[in-house]
Amino acid sequence: MKEHDNETRGRWIALALAAITLALFSPLCQYDFIGFDDQAYVTENPYVRSGLNGNSLAWAFQTSTAGNWHPVTWISHFLDVQFFGVEPGLHHLTNVLLHSANVALLFLLLQKMTGAVWRSALVAAFFGWHPAHVESVAWIAERKDVLSAFFWMLTLWAYVRYAEEFKIQNPKSKIFYVLALIFFALGLMSKPMVVTLPFILLLLDFWPLRRFSLDAIPRPFQMWRSQSIGTAESGPGRPCHSPGAPMPNTLPAEPTASPESKPCDAPGLPRRPLSRLLVEKIPFLALSAICCVVTVWAQQRSNAVASVQEISLSHRFLHVFVSYFDYLALLIFPRHLAIFYPYPLHEQTVRAVGGLAALAAVFMLAFLQLRRRPWLAVGWLWFAGMLVPVIGLVQVGGQAFADRYTYLPSVGLFICVVWAGAELALRLSVAKLLAPALIAAMLAATAWQIPIWKNTRTVFEHATRVTQNNYLALTLLGSLRAEDGDWDGAIGFYQEALRDNQNYAQAHFFLARADDHQGKMDQALGEYERALRLNPSFEQARIFFGLLLAAEKQYDRATAQYEAVLKTNPRSAPAHNDLARLLQSQGRLEESVRHYTAALQYDPGLAEAHNNLGILDVQQGRPAKGTTELREALRLHPGNEETEYNLALALNEQGQWREALVLWQRLAPARPKDSAAQYQCGRALAGLGKTREAMSRFAAALLLTPDSPEALQALAWILSTDPRPELRNGGEAAPMAEKACQLTGRRRPVMLVTLAAAYAEAGRFDEAVAAARQGRDLAAAQGQKEIETKAGLVLAALQAGHPFHEP
Repeated sequence: MKEHDNETRGRWIALALAAITLALFSPLCQYDFIGFDDQAYVTENPYVRSGLNGNSLAWAFQTSTAGNWHPVTWISHFLDVQFFGVEPGLHHLTNVLLHSANVALLFLLLQKMTGAVWRSALVAAFFGWHPAHVESVAWIAERKDVLSAFFWMLTLWAYVRYAEEFKIQNPKSKIFYVLALIFFALGLMSKPMVVTLPFILLLLDFWPLRRFSLDAIPRPFQMWRSQSIGTAESGPGRPCHSPGAPMPNTLPAEPTASPESKPCDAPGLPRRPLSRLLVEKIPFLALSAICCVVTVWAQQRSNAVASVQEISLSHRFLHVFVSYFDYLALLIFPRHLAIFYPYPLHEQTVRAVGGLAALAAVFMLAFLQLRRRPWLAVGWLWFAGMLVPVIGLVQVGGQAFADRYTYLPSVGLFICVVWAGAELALRLSVAKLLAPALIAAMLAATAWQIPIWKNTRTVFEHATRVTQNNYLALTLLGSLRAEDGDWDGAIGFYQEALRDNQNYAQAHFFLARADDHQGKMDQALGEYERALRLNPSFEQARIFFGLLLAAEKQYDRATAQYEAVLKTNPRSAPAHNDLARLLQSQGRLEESVRHYTAALQYDPGLAEAHNNLGILDVQQGRPAKGTTELREALRLHPGNEETEYNLALALNEQGQWREALVLWQRLAPARPKDSAAQYQCGRALAGLGKTREAMSRFAAALLLTPDSPEALQALAWILSTDPRPELRNGGEAAPMAEKACQLTGRRRPVMLVTLAAAYAEAGRFDEAVAAARQGRDLAAAQGQKEIETKAGLVLAALQAGHPFHEP
């Protein structure tokens, strides 16, 4: 009954922890995406935006986008889009729910392993409410943190159940072992940082599961063997008690052993030879090894790993100790937290020596207290070991360290702090107030930190305030100025960023775009070249560089940029689209269609490619297919004026006058100086029998472009052939038709047929007959059956002795 009460109390505590966490982070659900990595993970990723489907699933398991291989993380983003669309608040909600679940699971896991209710609750509270963890929850691109942690917790739960069932030789133990492997695999496919889990399992085997003792370690490695101080807790993490003694249920009554306590030999889970426990970890280690290989492949493919030439090995080695010191400071005294901490370009020898001394002191203390306080070594090794993949020996990205990297490692440090605090509370009554004070301080600090993540501007403005030489933050703020149209202000930010780090390719890229927009083409070309020298795999820079080269008519160089992108990323839809457009402008239409098709294969939602392919189809005499592509482009990008214009043109070509006129009546007034728009609007009006309005549009087109053969022909046709006498005027029509034929070299049959009708209306029948015959023969030679038929009708009317008039 008492055990049932403890379980019920544990569930209520877990629920309370999750509820407080959910309430604390709930403001995030009203925040926006961040313009740094959120584009690659959601807003500008065509596979994510398409939701969960076969194509996106295949991509998730093949891609190294963002320098990582984490298909389960991609799938979580697919599901968000599938159910919520691209709505940032609901994407934030998923992160918050996962984090809240992680807090509850951590408490239940620690309680199960140690039996210490309130200490477990404190560790979970510190984990859930620490301001350093805001980044992992608030940044949608860091879904991988909270998701991998969720599977981490489930792996540990399954492993603990396996150990319990193995104790009683229950066959179900194998099921839990397999479950642990499955959850671990899912965690690795969420974020590779969890590769250290086999090491953590071995630590938990020692404490609190106590599946092996120090005596199981070979004698040469037992430098602490001569100590006679007892263990802190017996059983699955419980303090030693005499038979029948009640289990305590408050923090002060959950003591670890006092200095005078004797060894407690009561077994926890059955002890196993250390070699057997190591063999037990081999499948986990195999999964970790595979993940490491795949991660190295993904990071090298994305050019995310800094070379030895960029950062020397000696610099990296010293930075390891600086980083450990910074991570400790970040968790113990979290202030000046930022999304990005620039990597120091100079060696910090003094800080490195200080960090090494601090690390050595803590390691020595932990091992000296290994029997008395095993939780100290386990917690510290958890913290230090989990940071190894991100400590900087293999430098990925430009950050010195990151708040998000503390998400799971911090649990180990919190175990050390809470268990040590429990001992202190037994000796000093005033220490009992420490836990509530720390929790209150953390809640306040986190509540203050969360609004910083409201949007891109607030995040990076804060970063520039609390860090120095933050070239990345300055560049992002410059891009926001550019979006607002303040190009001079943007250039100021980019130049300041380059003063802090002249080798930052992104700043050169954005500066090139600003120069391009201001018409400084030579400067823009130079900045693009600098960006690509610094980062040859910079896809976005190559694409924009190609666009500028094409605008400068340097077609071969532009083509080379697109081909370089497609060599490293054959699935780049923007590169396929821009190359297709370049080939189209050169008349290489077959190749152009192939690249447009590839662009839409890899990004069916690329409206620009649908638009461009639609235009090409119309130009090649496939108006129906072109119309389909243009409709899709307009569906994907509603209200896009260019696509509406192209669709209206395609509808005119097919004689779908009514739908076309709806578009032209919106487009033509907005383009009062566009003669082509006025002419095409007139065509749609004429097609619907609105002749007077059509004549007005044709006349407007001619006022803007007096030498427009199309407008001259259209107006001359009405003046010559309209069934209403009041609208006909052969005297005006004939000069217009003559000019249209002159402008086209008398090589367009429709112009000659119109000239014949105009001559007839003006009473010049002999010239009319000659023009009609010439138009008919030319139409037949060019295969224009409709014009040939019209010429035959005009000629028949003339041979009957009267002008041709439309019925």
